Amino acid sequence: MKLIRLFKKKDLFNVPNFVLINNIEHSVNITYHNKKSSSVKVEGNILHFRMSSYLNSKNLEESYNKLLEKVTIFIKKKQPVYNNTIKDVISAKGFSFNDKYYKILLDANMKKSYYKNQCFFLKEDSESYAKNIINILIKENEEFINDYVNRINNMTYKYKIGKVELKNTISKWGHCKNDNSIMINIKLLNAPKDILNYVIIHELSHIVYKDHSKNFWKNVSIFCPDWKDIRKKLKRSSLQIYVIDDNNKTKINQ
Repeated sequence: MKLIRLFKKKDLFNVPNFVLINNIEHSVNITYHNKKSSSVKVEGNILHFRMSSYLNSKNLEESYNKLLEKVTIFIKKKQPVYNNTIKDVISAKGFSFNDKYYKILLDANMKKSYYKNQCFFLKEDSESYAKNIINILIKENEEFINDYVNRINNMTYKYKIGKVELKNTISKWGHCKNDNSIMINIKLLNAPKDILNYVIIHELSHIVYKDHSKNFWKNVSIFCPDWKDIRKKLKRSSLQIYVIDDNNKTKINQ
C-alpha cells in the first residue's frame, strides 16, 4: 500500500515529452524504481530517467531537474553545438543577426571584398572572411549594446559602470572587470530578450559583488526574480552568430 501511495504522488510531477539540447529533440522516458537514488541514461536521442519511488512530488521534480542539468552538460560536451560557418552563410546567400538580415554576394572577379548597407561583397569563398564579418558585426552593434546596457542599468541598479563592449567569446556569456567595464558575448544579440537582460543584470550585480555569494544572487533576484529559470534556458540554448533558415528571414534561437 505504501508503494501505491508513492506512485500516486508522482502524478503531480509534470514531465515534458521531450527537451531541446543542442537544438535536437531528446525524448524523455521516466520509470520509477524501489531505490533511494535516481539516475539518467542516454540512448541516442532518448533520455531514460530512473526515478526513486520513495520521493514525493516536490523532491521528484528537484531530482529530475538536477539530473537534466547534468545530462545536458554531458551531451553538450559529447556533441558540440553545430555553428553555421562562413561556407554555410555563402551557400545560403545571407544570414540573420540581431533582428537584421545580411546578404552575401560572392564574385570571383571582384577586386577586393567590402561591406555596404548590410551586404557583404566577398571576392572568393574563404574561411578567413569569418573574422572580418564578425568584426564588422561587433563594430555595427557597439552603440546598440552600450545604449542597451546603460538603459537596463538606469532602470535597475543605477551603478556607475565603465566601458561596455561586445566580444566573440567561447567560454563566457558576459564579464565584469575590476574597473566595472562590462563585456557581453555577441551571440547574445541573437537571444530572446529575457536571456540578454538576465546576463546584463548578472554582470551589473558583479559591480558590487565580485563573487557568486548568497548576497550576489539576492541582488540579481531584485530585478530578475526568475533568474534560475532563465539561467537554465540559457544553458539549454544553442546560440550562434550566423542564423540561417530556409526563407532567409530573421530567426531567434530559443
